[in-house]
Amino acid sequence: MSEQTRQNSSVGVMQIPGIRQAIGGGLLAGLLALVGQLLVGGILRDVTPRAPLEAALPSMRFIGSSVITASSTILALILTVVGLTRRIDNEFSAEHYERIRLLAIINVALLMGSMLLLIVLSVPVGESVSITPQWYTAAYVVYIVLTSSVSGGFVTAAFMLYYAIDSLLEVVHPQ
Repeated sequence: MSEQTRQNSSVGVMQIPGIRQAIGGGLLAGLLALVGQLLVGGILRDVTPRAPLEAALPSMRFIGSSVITASSTILALILTVVGLTRRIDNEFSAEHYERIRLLAIINVALLMGSMLLLIVLSVPVGESVSITPQWYTAAYVVYIVLTSSVSGGFVTAAFMLYYAIDSLLEVVHPQ
């Protein structure tokens, strides 16, 4: 798609079919993850101030690593979809190309967000005398907000990938 064609057929992000469902699904998933982790942290808080943090760290590392792997895979799939779209030589809607572009942007943001999450999680949580219980609570909240954001963003990306494949199939194999 040439630059001139893209400018002439530009669509607003919220006008792309399925984008509201994708964003809504991601927000809902992120919110549920946040509430769930806050509830678990509230249950474990009576033990010691750092217990919720220590209990959640392995899962948070796993989520960060998984999203990095999945985002990298989705970026490779985007290249495949773009190549297939160009090879078919049919007219695709401007929404299709904008959806692909937005999906790529979201996946790069997820990749960077997951890397940030893993970097933050690599800070050692030791038994230092100078660390206050409030520090553990603040660190736990920061960690779960980052983890929930990455999780919700991944759900959004998964929905958007589905809609991109669906729009491709409508052209390749109309029903």
